[in-house]
Amino acid sequence: MSQKNRGGAREGAGRPHVPGTKPQMKSVKLSREHWELAREIGGGNMAEGIRRALEHYRNMESEK
Repeated sequence: MSQKNRGGAREGAGRPHVPGTKPQMKSVKLSREHWELAREIGGGNMAEGIRRALEHYRNMESEK
């Protein structure tokens, strides 16, 4: 039986980084309502929803 190469570090593995950033892992506690809103904003991806909401906030602040 041949062993398949699964898991572990390898070139090209994992999600690509957001351009221009070095991602940091953080834990965030939000209500269920906020998690669902983040998922909606991010098109099904909660982390993307949080990034989009923060970017929107930054843009709104810069317009003041």
